[in-house]
Amino acid sequence: MKTIIVKIDRSTIRKNPDAGNTQSHILREIIYLFNFLGSKKPRWMKEKDGVFLESGEQISGKSISAGTGLILKGRITNEELFRKLLHLIEKKDYKKIGGELTLSAEHKYDTINHAPSPEYLYDYEKTFIKCSNCKKEIEVNHVVVDYIDDEVCVEICPKCHEYNTFPKYVYEKISEVVKS
Repeated sequence: MKTIIVKIDRSTIRKNPDAGNTQSHILREIIYLFNFLGSKKPRWMKEKDGVFLESGEQISGKSISAGTGLILKGRITNEELFRKLLHLIEKKDYKKIGGELTLSAEHKYDTINHAPSPEYLYDYEKTFIKCSNCKKEIEVNHVVVDYIDDEVCVEICPKCHEYNTFPKYVYEKISEVVKS
């Protein structure tokens, strides 16, 4: 039986901007922080809405109209509230904000070490193969591939769930397509 070659879609071949890199940085979380200066705690600052105070102090003579005021610092876990407050700052709607507000975002990343990233990025053409059990045409990338003890490859039909019922197929190598 003839081996089917799953071809690389030539129109998708492009240089990988991260070629050779051995580290990737994965965004883990964004922490939204605020500093607030006002005469009283504003209505939007509720723990049930995702606002958590980390520090606060009563001040005198340094705030609005040199009267007494509050300096509050904390974090916002509600991204929608953060965006609404950011919009109010951009519009300079200090009445709805309830005072002076500064927002910032801290990005936390995890660093993953891995083998060097490939020189090229590409996709394969849609290729269909026929299951010898159910006779259905299955797209190659829908075939379930599993390994027993990391050695024996088993290909499972997603329709009938039988294994090893497909003709032999191989993926075209980028090194054969792009000659240096």
